[in-house]
Amino acid sequence: MLVVVGCLIVVVIIMLLLLIRFGLSRMFHSFGEYGLLWAGVALILLLLGQTWYVIVVLSSVAVILQYRVSQFHLVSTGIFAVGSAAVLGSYFEVIHVVALFAFLILLDMLSSILSSRQSDYMEKIAKGMSQEKSILIFRATTKDGPSLVGCADIAFPCMLAVSAFTHSLEVGAVFASAFGLAGLLLAARHDEAHAGPYASLGILGLFIGYLVQHPECMGVLVQ
Repeated sequence: MLVVVGCLIVVVIIMLLLLIRFGLSRMFHSFGEYGLLWAGVALILLLLGQTWYVIVVLSSVAVILQYRVSQFHLVSTGIFAVGSAAVLGSYFEVIHVVALFAFLILLDMLSSILSSRQSDYMEKIAKGMSQEKSILIFRATTKDGPSLVGCADIAFPCMLAVSAFTHSLEVGAVFASAFGLAGLLLAARHDEAHAGPYASLGILGLFIGYLVQHPECMGVLVQ
């Protein structure tokens, strides 16, 4: 499952770049705006034990609100990010979430290098998703203007906290949440910053929380 999720991330990025290359990015934006929202809400309701008709109705209502209410995309981004974080975080072990988080940061860094040298694809992706109100982009307002934060950059710190709490690392979950939030706030201060490396402060928070919860490990590290 860990490999499957990692491969899906790469496939989605490649598909989006190809769609942009051939001027068909609107197809992806439509899927990201409505299809992912419907699937995300349906998955959350399914895991909550709802019946199929309740799942269909409520998921469809969410899509209608996304289409009709201009400000609902802020809520829908939160629903998708937190919902997917809760589902995947409770499924994966902590070390698996850390590995996926590190993989996301690596992709973020590679895309930053690629876009700064010879391509503006990643900038096009971010601007296109923002203009199309995709649920994969969260639009934060700062004193210097709007700042874009990817949904994955919000979801992965949440996944880390959920996984830690699920596997009896309550203190680690609290520290991971606090450090991840601090990283996102730092990222929001920079208009063109890639938020992944900032949000990865959650991993540091998890490590500190683990040592606080298990002080006996501190002695092992010192030795």
